[in-house]
Amino acid sequence: MVDLRESSRAVRLSSSGGFLSVLARSVRGAPTIPVAGRALRPVLLTGLTGSGKTGLLHGLRRAGEQVLDLEKLAAHRGSAFGAAGPQPTHRDFTRAVLTRLSAADPDRPLWMEYKGGYLGSVGLPAELSRAFAVMPLVRVERPSASRAAAILAGYAALPAAGWLAGVARIETRLGGARTAAVRTALGRGELRTAIELLLDYYDRTYAPHLAALGGPVLHQLASATDL
Repeated sequence: MVDLRESSRAVRLSSSGGFLSVLARSVRGAPTIPVAGRALRPVLLTGLTGSGKTGLLHGLRRAGEQVLDLEKLAAHRGSAFGAAGPQPTHRDFTRAVLTRLSAADPDRPLWMEYKGGYLGSVGLPAELSRAFAVMPLVRVERPSASRAAAILAGYAALPAAGWLAGVARIETRLGGARTAAVRTALGRGELRTAIELLLDYYDRTYAPHLAALGGPVLHQLASATDL
């Protein structure tokens, strides 16, 4: 394992099976910590919005790794724009998460993506949220311009009404001037500009939460644009 908090070296992230296999093997010695009453080996993917965490998680799953896909269970990507169809009830979501944690193999790494308290209308189980604070981390980094491009591609199917509804949900936190600027950009069809304005808001919102995570850093990955 490599703790890159004390190293200037970063790993170039690739979606290739070879890289994923190397990454998976490199964390097999991750420490065991209690998660929802079980001793597991979780590995938490962290990074700012658009950095490629979800793509990496899906790649690890395809490579045969053990993953907990919170977005899939919640039917939501986690942002104000992340609805992916009807969501489960909070109780059903909690039950699904805890069921998967209880069935996880304690001898294998369990990969998951850091999420805040809520994914849409459903909240994370308190047991999992507490465990996030001490889980070993794999940090995924990506320049803001590249992240904006990734979000533009990932949300290409979202209609204008969906963007406006998402802006309305966070209007109070965005502030009047930024909300007006985002709406103006959307009205002009300047989606990239709107995304850049929103990305600045999300970065300022989530950066303190990511900085507060106290688990050991196993790797710091420089995300390639193909993820």
